[in-house]
Amino acid sequence: MPSIHPNLSSDSGLHIKPPRVAGFTMLELIHDGSCGSIYRARQDRLGRIVALKILPEWPPPTDVALERFNRASYVYAQVSHPNLLTLYDTGTVDGFHFASLEYVTGQTLQQHLAEVGASDERFATRLATQVLRALAALHARDICHRNLKPKNILLETNGGVRVIGLGLASCQTAFFSPHLDSRPIGTPHFMAPEMIRGCYADPRSDLYSLGVTLYVATTGQTPFEKGSPLAVMSRHLTEAAVPLAKCRPDLSEEFVSFVETLMAREPEHRFQSAKAAFEVAEALEKRQVPGAPDVPRMLPSSASRAFAVGSQEAGRRRGRLAPLRRALVVALASAAATALLVFVLLHVVTWFAGFKPAAAPAPGKAPAAATPSGPVTVDGAEAAEFTRLLEMEDAFRAAPAAGADAWAAYLSKFPDAPSGKRKIARKMLDLYLNKEEQNKHKPRAEARPGELDF
Repeated sequence: MPSIHPNLSSDSGLHIKPPRVAGFTMLELIHDGSCGSIYRARQDRLGRIVALKILPEWPPPTDVALERFNRASYVYAQVSHPNLLTLYDTGTVDGFHFASLEYVTGQTLQQHLAEVGASDERFATRLATQVLRALAALHARDICHRNLKPKNILLETNGGVRVIGLGLASCQTAFFSPHLDSRPIGTPHFMAPEMIRGCYADPRSDLYSLGVTLYVATTGQTPFEKGSPLAVMSRHLTEAAVPLAKCRPDLSEEFVSFVETLMAREPEHRFQSAKAAFEVAEALEKRQVPGAPDVPRMLPSSASRAFAVGSQEAGRRRGRLAPLRRALVVALASAAATALLVFVLLHVVTWFAGFKPAAAPAPGKAPAAATPSGPVTVDGAEAAEFTRLLEMEDAFRAAPAAGADAWAAYLSKFPDAPSGKRKIARKMLDLYLNKEEQNKHKPRAEARPGELDF
């Protein structure tokens, strides 16, 4: 028999022997918790490997532990889905309450994040689609998970995802003892606000917990990290989490909106069903597949209706904010253009104040410009060339043809130069082309030295 998990040893240093359950051969301890242990075991009669969950024989299990055990078994039996575990059998034998379930290899999302840290958007989106499939199957049978978190999401080694930890699930088709639901239940960091307030959870509560799970998967921390359990629960009700876009600026706007909708404080502002959320997650996942045709950034019709938060008041509120967002974008763009113009003018003024230009070339004889052999990578050479041409404006005013040739060579040599500099270069090129054309039709004495039309 394989050795027992090294963490399981008594104070005396002796290994705790695995229990003997008739019909099963214990192979390895997978998990040991306050509400029972899970072993990898072989079902002797059928010769298959199972995950055997048992409650201890002594001390006898509490009413709460037995209630959670029976709830999980009942819920597993109600739904057959690839993203949930299959229940084979349950009962009591040799003094142990047991449930044998499908055995899969892998690790929980909590373990995965502890090993690799925050995940990328592609992993998080794929995780969301598979979890939402499981939630949709549960919700279709009037079952609410009520404790979704990284510890209750199992990542298979073959890439599959299973939702586990159904001991706190509610089920409308079965009667369970009401004492377990007489107070808020769940994990404080992942509980929906309505559950914290003591209201009964509904499917949208699971969507909130999924949103927090995705927040953790992409940032490596919960929205409200510090504080006692009661303090964390209070912050879910009164504070806004640090925006996901601020924690991870590399995430797409669509993914950020998806997570924020899942995490909306009021249930009516979230997706109204797991199916609606799944449609959005599936669209995001398809857009991220390499080589796949680009999926429109617009959300599916049913999902976009869910994004409208299910209430006309919320839609009107976003409608009032849209002009403000557009005005902010226009103001930022104007500020950036003004800053760039000031930068160029400062260069010109600095040159007029202290630069002594080289002797101007003879009229009609343009300085030789290097012929580019191909596009040049934008680097220090581009910046130096741009500055050099600005410093030669006095020479170019005396010979517009030379200025036109020089700025044309710059545009050809640095096709990937910053857009602001390319706009200035085109303006300078047009300026000297126009001046060259004017010089053909009027005496040079009429030219106005020092004229720059930005």
